[in-house]
This record gives sequence, C-alpha cells and structure tokens, in this order.
Amino acid sequence: MKHILTTTYLLAILMVFPLQAAHAQEKASGSSAILNIDAQTTIVADTRIQAARAYLEKRNSPLAPYAANFVQEADAYQLPWDLVLAISGVESNFGQAVPCINAWGWGIFGTNMVCFNSYPEGIHTVSQGIRQQYINQWGDTDIYKLGHHYASNPAWASHVSYFMQDIENFKHDFDARNLTISL
Repeated sequence: MKHILTTTYLLAILMVFPLQAAHAQEKASGSSAILNIDAQTTIVADTRIQAARAYLEKRNSPLAPYAANFVQEADAYQLPWDLVLAISGVESNFGQAVPCINAWGWGIFGTNMVCFNSYPEGIHTVSQGIRQQYINQWGDTDIYKLGHHYASNPAWASHVSYFMQDIENFKHDFDARNLTISL
C-alpha cells in the first residue's frame, strides 16, 4: 500500500512539474537565440538523438542516420544540440539541396567550395569551427553575432533561430508522445 501511495504521489508531481531536459542553449527566458556557452548540460531524460532522427526523417533528410553525430559533437563542443542541425536546414534544406557532402554552406562562397568526405566529418568540422573560431576567437555569443560572421544574408540568424525553435517544439511533442512510465 505504501508503494502505491508513493508511486501515485510521484506521478502527481510529474504531472504538475513535467520532466524537461535542460540544455546548454536554454536560458530562463527560453530564447533559442542565446548561445549559453558556459552552462553545464544537465539531462534528465535525453531523447535528443531520437527526436533529431525523427525530425530529419519527417523531412526526408539524408542526415537522419547521423542524428547521434549532431548531439555528440554539440556536447563535445558545448553548443546547443540543435544549432548545427538548424544550420543545415537553412543552408541546404537539411541536406536535400547540396552541391557535395556539405549541408552547412561551410567554406562555400564565390567559387570556393568545401566538400567533406562524409556527413560525420562535416558535422564534426562545423561544430568544432563554430566553437573554436566563431565563439572562442571572435566572441560570438548569440545566433545573431554568429550569423554576422557565418553568412552574408542578414536574415540567416533569424532563419536558424526559427529552425532551432521548430526542432525544440518537435522534441517537446516527441517527448510527450514517447513518455513511458514503469512501475
């Protein structure tokens, strides 16, 4: 009986205060435009990889098999987990419109074209470059400062921010649909 009451109490608390993953990019205001680059990532229930894969599959993206790479590289370089994924949305419709293996427009300008040997190599290079060059070297601490250096289109940052929010909303819905309770 005591076990049933404890379980019921715990479920009631979870309904009032649902579990939510705290990610490096989230601030108290919930803005996805802020790159909170100093925060420690605390994950209560990490479904980022599954949500990223499902999001990409929904969009028929060739990047879907590499969902784990996006999350792992983001964690390794202390980036928002959906930043490099969102950039691929802006630059190549999530890898569907690419001149070569480069879904991020990385190093593509004028007649210059950078092609990677694989998508995992591209995810690593872009994640590392954003951390080391854009954030550490140039001090880009939000998506708009990053966009100023990353792209010539002044609307780039707002488009990346849109996709980051869309991915977060998808993940929230994904988590709600896939919530399991074991007693």
